[in-house]
Amino acid sequence: MLFVGLIPRAETYRESFQEFDLNGWFGTTTKGVFQIEHAERIPEIVSRAFALARTGRPGPVVIGLPEDMLRDRVQAQAVEPIRALQSVPGQDAIAQLEHLLATASKPLVILGGGGWTPQATRQVQHWPNATSCRLPSTLTAWT
Repeated sequence: MLFVGLIPRAETYRESFQEFDLNGWFGTTTKGVFQIEHAERIPEIVSRAFALARTGRPGPVVIGLPEDMLRDRVQAQAVEPIRALQSVPGQDAIAQLEHLLATASKPLVILGGGGWTPQATRQVQHWPNATSCRLPSTLTAWT
């Protein structure tokens, strides 16, 4: 999460010193770019940004904070944290994967992403023995 200080809202699009296009700078290199225009929306936008950063493949999110908004006094409502959803393959996808691996002449499994626990690593290492897949006994897991 990156919080970026911006020029005051009233000076936007007036070629103010240090004005820049937040989305133009960060839009192609982050999962999302937000700008908080109203201080009462801080809890909502920060919660959404954290959820986006953690959903799917984790990645950076940028939030722009106009200088004058930082001095606003508001009664903001607390929001429930947005829970990041874990993507899980369905039974059909698992069955298809097992079939492809069982019928492959030289199967190769490359796994990645975050969230690997020691238990999950052990399960992957022991998976070929627990299924009909015939993977080489030299299966290695790196953490």
